[in-house]
Amino acid sequence: MRTLIVAACLVSITMASASRGQASAPQGAEEHDPFPVIEHRVTSWGRTVGNLTITADGLMVRRDFDFNTGKETVAKRTRLDPDAHRNAIAALEVLRTTAQSPGYCSGAPTDGPSGEFHWDGGQAYRIYYPCSSQFPELRAAEDRFWAIVSTAEQSQTMSDD
Repeated sequence: MRTLIVAACLVSITMASASRGQASAPQGAEEHDPFPVIEHRVTSWGRTVGNLTITADGLMVRRDFDFNTGKETVAKRTRLDPDAHRNAIAALEVLRTTAQSPGYCSGAPTDGPSGEFHWDGGQAYRIYYPCSSQFPELRAAEDRFWAIVSTAEQSQTMSDD
């Protein structure tokens, strides 16, 4: 009788969770936070010259634009495998959590490119590239990220139809 009562309670709890849209994960399945959407944009003189977006499911879309006309010159769609996706996010973690941001530095040219990383459309990390050498740890993190992106693009590029 106790077993029947316990089983009925478990069924009731499971059904109540499912009715609220909170069905529990299958037994043995790992639960984790969804990957963030990451966007990187590069501008020069206020014009966007490059944009990279990585969606939560690992679709990576890179677009380059002609500086003078603003026309798209390159569009690549690549799917990151789960390990590469996790590694790309991990590489940028120091940028996401830092209070430092390589802004303008004395002696740097005023017409250099700048970039922004955004996580889930909100939090931003801004960098003025001619000054990035003053922040070697941050620059190294970004270099690791771009190595992952480059490897993924070279291994499999999907058509942009």
